[in-house]
Amino acid sequence: MCYTPADFIVLLLTIFFPPLGVLIIAGCGGDIVVSCVLTFLGYIPGLIHGIYVYAVWVNRKRCLLDGLMPDRPAPAIFSTAVQVGEPACFCVRL
Repeated sequence: MCYTPADFIVLLLTIFFPPLGVLIIAGCGGDIVVSCVLTFLGYIPGLIHGIYVYAVWVNRKRCLLDGLMPDRPAPAIFSTAVQVGEPACFCVRL
């Protein structure tokens, strides 16, 4: 799969400030709350969660482009946008 520049920017934002990357990918909801709490408790737990949300999103986006759809939802992901591979923020749809 070819990553777009927007994917790379979201990954960098997720690495430097995990809740911001999760907010762009998943929108407001349970995922951003979990990311904020984990980042508040320590940067590393927030980073792990942010990278996990990013990885699920990229995987689901690749499946969507290939015409496949996973049969089960990803565990610990509350956002429907991430589950189907679509970003919640319009700016990533470049």
